[in-house]
Amino acid sequence: MSDVPKRPPWTALWGALGIVIAWHCWFASYNHDEIEHLHAAWLISIGQLPYRDFLEQHHPTIWFIASPIVARFQSAQWLVFAARLFDLTCLLGVCAIVKRLLQRLYPDVPWQWPTLLLLASCVFVRSSLEFRPDPLMNLLSYAGLLNWVAFIQEKSYFRALAAGIFFGAAVAILQKAFVVLGLVFVGAAILAGLRLWRRQSIERLVLGAGLALLAAAIPVAALLWAMRRLGIYEDFWFWNYPFNAFFYLRAHLHQHFSALQSIGLNVAVAPALWLAGGVGAGLCARELTRTKELSARDECRLSLLCVALGYFGLLCLNRFPLDQYFIVLLPLLGLFAAEAFSAARSKRQQVILAYSALCMPVILVSVLLLYPSNREQRVVQDLVLRQTSIDQAIFIPPAFNPIFRKDGAYFWYNGDLISRAYEDFCHSSNDCRGDKLFVDEQRWQSSPPTFVFLELPQYYPYHWQRREAGYFPTQVPHLWTHRRTIAGIVSDKNR
Repeated sequence: MSDVPKRPPWTALWGALGIVIAWHCWFASYNHDEIEHLHAAWLISIGQLPYRDFLEQHHPTIWFIASPIVARFQSAQWLVFAARLFDLTCLLGVCAIVKRLLQRLYPDVPWQWPTLLLLASCVFVRSSLEFRPDPLMNLLSYAGLLNWVAFIQEKSYFRALAAGIFFGAAVAILQKAFVVLGLVFVGAAILAGLRLWRRQSIERLVLGAGLALLAAAIPVAALLWAMRRLGIYEDFWFWNYPFNAFFYLRAHLHQHFSALQSIGLNVAVAPALWLAGGVGAGLCARELTRTKELSARDECRLSLLCVALGYFGLLCLNRFPLDQYFIVLLPLLGLFAAEAFSAARSKRQQVILAYSALCMPVILVSVLLLYPSNREQRVVQDLVLRQTSIDQAIFIPPAFNPIFRKDGAYFWYNGDLISRAYEDFCHSSNDCRGDKLFVDEQRWQSSPPTFVFLELPQYYPYHWQRREAGYFPTQVPHLWTHRRTIAGIVSDKNR
């Protein structure tokens, strides 16, 4: 890249992107998931437990960590803003780790160019800003990858232990990290096989992998112990593993969609990243297959290539390949983009790559600034918070949920979608008694929600047709209320 005519003012470029991202954190509309996870943290702060008292399908670690902080807020807008700024630090942490990996594996390529391609991906940035377990899991996973690469290069058992701790912490945050951990060990097995084929010693590699696996088990064991101590282990296991496997892989839901849709969107908004990363991964694979003796650097690239290809393949099998699932893959594409930069020998090729990278932030900034505002959601949240007390139940799914109110149903998000999937699972399995449907019905009858928000059919309450008697639409779109509060809503709306 030394032949590129002029280096851009990197500090000014990073600063401008930072200002746009910070503004986006404040004004952009709320995502379903970030309100869901903040509300889960608040429910824990008032003494409720996930799985037992309210539906959840994720590991609860981040809610317990966040709950004391969430309890200090009274404004949903300020809480979401603070949560997004926390996730921004996770995003920057991932970028810093990608920089370290680039400096280790591609020292001849200025790290700014591949990192710019990654940071200019609006799917990566937006999905990394939304408060959910994924951004923190991603940071810990990449910290694990960095230490695993360091172990292969330095043969330090301390690095293997550190990699294992980070991988285990990532799993404790979110079960998706099991995929990264498993693919790392698949890569280690391939490396061991190649070394045996070349009659090289595998003792240090096997011992390092064993230490990493033992270290990874520590945070996971701590999570399982905490679930047993809280008395929710069985429900925790059911919703995170048997039900999620059914919901994401086996259930027949019309909401399922193909990974090609998500991949197409990703390519459309960040073509340079996908093109450079895909070409770089291909060049890397070709070089590795032609190399007779693999250096430590080659083994590191092979390990990361196994993670990238394996994760991409598994992603294509997912029937809900949401944007946030790509934040694990995209940094690897940025990393392998360096392979394409390194292979660019002519000045013309280098200039094309450089200017392609410089054009990508235009798309990012346009998407972030033109993103829908959170004003409509704040209108509903503020109205409900004014019209209810903390003791009154509501049924308002994310992303309009006001966070600081209790739920009138167990299936409080994606109510119709998940409750029906749960019914189907119970009909096909002897391990499910359908008790959560009873809990949902009992709670609704004992404390009917003061407000019900009906936006999309899959978000409706369980068997809404049986429950809608006595509810009336307000002047706020999709918001319904009991007869006893409708007069108050009219006057509040006109205020």
